Amino acid sequence: MYDATAVLAALGGPGNVSELESCITRVRVRVNSVEAVSDDALKALGSKSVIHTGKEVQLVVGPAADQLVAELNDIIGKLTPAEDAPVG
Repeated sequence: MYDATAVLAALGGPGNVSELESCITRVRVRVNSVEAVSDDALKALGSKSVIHTGKEVQLVVGPAADQLVAELNDIIGKLTPAEDAPVG
């Protein structure tokens, strides 16, 4: 299982994430700043691969993709607007 809080930090924090979705074995993340994403940290947290396409980052995580996206959305959704805007 993935530590969603640590994954979110490695993605540059909740303020860097503008969209999240799961696609079978991948987590697709639209970020505001690609430079804020730590590929090394994401790999250390268990991502098998980190793929960049423009401002989209794909994490290859296997069958845990749906669960991880749900947990990331739960964390982001609990933040107040003053802390960071929630992901759509």
